Amino acid sequence: MARRRSWIIEDSAINSSDQDRFDHRSVSRELLEIVRGSTQPLAVGLLGPFGSGKSSVVRLLADELKGDRSWAILHLSAERHSGSARARGLLYSCLDEALRQNLITQGRWESERACLDGGRQRTASRPTANADKPGRMRWISYPAAAAVALGWLLASLATMWLLGTLVVTFGHIFGLGAGVSAWTWFAAPGARPVTTALSGAAVVACVLGLPRTVRSPC
Repeated sequence: MARRRSWIIEDSAINSSDQDRFDHRSVSRELLEIVRGSTQPLAVGLLGPFGSGKSSVVRLLADELKGDRSWAILHLSAERHSGSARARGLLYSCLDEALRQNLITQGRWESERACLDGGRQRTASRPTANADKPGRMRWISYPAAAAVALGWLLASLATMWLLGTLVVTFGHIFGLGAGVSAWTWFAAPGARPVTTALSGAAVVACVLGLPRTVRSPC
C-alpha cells in the first residue's frame, strides 16, 4: 500500500532550486547581478511579511555564490543582535562565523576579539602585519612620540618667553622695570617668581592650543 502524503505543508526556508515552487530563484538572481556588479560596500534589504520567502531568497543567493571563491558567505541572525549592544554582538558573530569557515586564522580571531573586549573599534585597515597585535607599537612610533614631546616642550618655552616679553614691554610703557631687557628678562635678578608663573601659563596655553588626536592601538 502506497504511503499517503501528508497534507501538512512545512513552512521553512528552502536551500536549493529543486525546492523552489514559488519562483524565488528569479529574485535571488536579480540580487546576484546587483551584488556582483557593485564595486562599493552594499546593503540590501528584503522587506516582506512573515513567511513570504525572504530567508529562501537569501539561501538561494548563497547557493549561487557558493562556488565562487572570491565571495565569503556569513549567515547571521539580526534578531539575536537587537538592543544596545547589537553592533558589538554582530562583530563577535562575524568573527566566530569567519573562524568556523576557516576564513581567518586563530591568531587573527584572538586579535580582533581582544580589540572588541577592550572596547576599541577599528574603522580602517591596518597598515602593517605587526599592527594586528593589540598593544604593540611599530618602532618608528617611538621617535615620532619623542619628536612630539620635544616640540611640545619647545612650544611651552617659546610661549613662556613671549608672555614674559609682553609683560616687560608693557612695564616699560608704564615706566616700570627700566633695567630689565625685554629680550632677556628671564636672566634678570629676581625673575624666578615671574618665570614660575609664566611657565604655568605657557603650559596651559600650549595644552589648550594643541590638537587632540585619539588613536587606538588596534
